[in-house]
Amino acid sequence: MRLVRAVAVAVLAAAAVLGDEAAVGVDGAVPTAPVFVPSSLPEDLAQIASLTELLTKVQATASTCESAAAGHRDEISQLQAKVKKAEDVAQAAQTALHDEAKAHVKSQQALSEYKRLHIDALSQEVARREHAEKELAVHMETEASLGRDLREHQEAVDLLKSELAKEMARGLTLQQDAIKHRDDLMELIVSYDQLKEDFKALQAVHDEALDHLAHPMLADYLAARGNDLGEMRPELKAALAKARAVIRVPADVAAAVAQGKNVLLQSHENIRSNVAPLVGDSHATSATVVIVGVLMAPPVYVVALFVRGLQRRLQAQHVVLVLNFLAMCFFGAVGASSVLLDADVLRGLQATNPGSYILLQLVTLGFFLVHTGASVLFGLATTPLRVQLGQLAHVVVSLVVVVHYYEHIWAKAMLDMDHHVHAGTFFLYAFVYLLGLGPALLAAAYDKVRDAKRS
Repeated sequence: MRLVRAVAVAVLAAAAVLGDEAAVGVDGAVPTAPVFVPSSLPEDLAQIASLTELLTKVQATASTCESAAAGHRDEISQLQAKVKKAEDVAQAAQTALHDEAKAHVKSQQALSEYKRLHIDALSQEVARREHAEKELAVHMETEASLGRDLREHQEAVDLLKSELAKEMARGLTLQQDAIKHRDDLMELIVSYDQLKEDFKALQAVHDEALDHLAHPMLADYLAARGNDLGEMRPELKAALAKARAVIRVPADVAAAVAQGKNVLLQSHENIRSNVAPLVGDSHATSATVVIVGVLMAPPVYVVALFVRGLQRRLQAQHVVLVLNFLAMCFFGAVGASSVLLDADVLRGLQATNPGSYILLQLVTLGFFLVHTGASVLFGLATTPLRVQLGQLAHVVVSLVVVVHYYEHIWAKAMLDMDHHVHAGTFFLYAFVYLLGLGPALLAAAYDKVRDAKRS
């Protein structure tokens, strides 16, 4: 229908155009309504052809107009969508403004409520301040009362100070008594240390006896005495076992010693059996001892003469001098070897040759015993007082060396424990025995001066 209407419109437009052209004509007069004038057939055909062409153009123009109209309709729909979107945005904005207005009203109400609460809080604060002022007045009164009590307490404190001064004086007296008792306790401790030293000396004698335990004639006696003395220390047990393992008496020597022991026992029994009929069984043992003493008197006298003659040529300071020199050289050599080889020489000897190491330890302990005994005898027998005091001081220091060596080297060596010793320790031992040369040299110098004065 739209197409037919368009065609009709186009035909009418074309007719109008033709009428206009015909009306304008030559003289350009104002066009009037189209007038169809009958003409011949060719002219009609020409007009129809022109009208058909015009119709085609009109159709093309109509299609163009339809396209433009479709485009305008799309634009109109887009504009309608934009208008709707704008209306939605406006509606949302209106809703937001409405909500904001409500929130503003609520905030105004909250502000009013806050102002009301603030006014109430201010009134409460004023009431609290009035109450605080009342409490402050009460506090001032209480403080004044406390001031009075404080003065009374100060007077009581002064009284207590005077009492405290008296108690301090009494405490000083008690402290002096405590110092006195402490001195007494120190004396007891010194006495206890002296007893310990005596015990160590007895222990050294016991150790020396244990060193000779391999001797067959002493085995039974020492076993019995060991049972009487009680449990032996672990290092001494280990030393005894090592000594028995190292110091082995040959079979022929043991047999000869056993034979000699039997001969002595048999001789003793023969003497007793011969003496018993003469003096009786109750006095047989005493008579046997007297006879043995008489028989042993000549050899003992000969030995005494030999020792007396030797003493004239060899004095005590010479023995101490030699012992100190040997100890100094031994420990100095051990320390120097440890420094040069960068290893503990004694531990190396223990690892390579345990038997020789045990013998060395036993000999060292025996040397300590001999040196201590000789040093004590020399310190007691020497004449000059200064030399005697120096020798006794060196005896004390050497005893410290012996105790240190026993605790840190000898006992651990007997128990096969790790006993690494720094080389400086051996140098310290050597220095101690180097100091021991002084009293011996001074005693020798005094003897030379005395002999020179006599001559």
